[in-house]
Amino acid sequence: MSENRPEWQTGGDPAATNDNTSDSGQYGAPPSAPSAYPGSPQNETGNTAYPSYGQQPEAPSYGQQPVYPGAGQQPAYPGSGQEASAYGQQPGYPAYGQDAYAQPRPNPGQAMGIAGLITSFFFSIVGLVLSIVGLNQSRKAGMSNVPAVIGIIVGGLGTLFGILFFILIMMEIAADSGSSY
Repeated sequence: MSENRPEWQTGGDPAATNDNTSDSGQYGAPPSAPSAYPGSPQNETGNTAYPSYGQQPEAPSYGQQPVYPGAGQQPAYPGSGQEASAYGQQPGYPAYGQDAYAQPRPNPGQAMGIAGLITSFFFSIVGLVLSIVGLNQSRKAGMSNVPAVIGIIVGGLGTLFGILFFILIMMEIAADSGSSY
């Protein structure tokens, strides 16, 4: 191969008599790549793969809208299952004035259960009744009510101890009235 010539360059040795032969014979002519430079011979021969410098794409005639790829299609966000509108509400975001998270349903018997729990420490029968009513309201709504259950337990035990205390006092009074001094 020639000392200052790259491998892809064709041409023979200047000392050789045949100009069509290359140094080693294994390299052929390089493939002709289209030139992107303005005024290059390949552009002038009709190769339109590369537009010349400054060439504008075809513009629509007056009064027509240009056609762009994907025009008229709104992008759909992944996982949303719906298309977004250009100026409307974006999917996945709440409208103005709406909460971002779903609010839990209120438990209709929660307040009654808490009132029954507190009352059962002082007036056990009243607390027991309030707790039972609160638990029934919660069950109708399909919810649990832990304070009402605790109020039933405390109210039931308080009522039981109250009844036992009442019986014990009556027995003591009966025992005292039967004895004489």
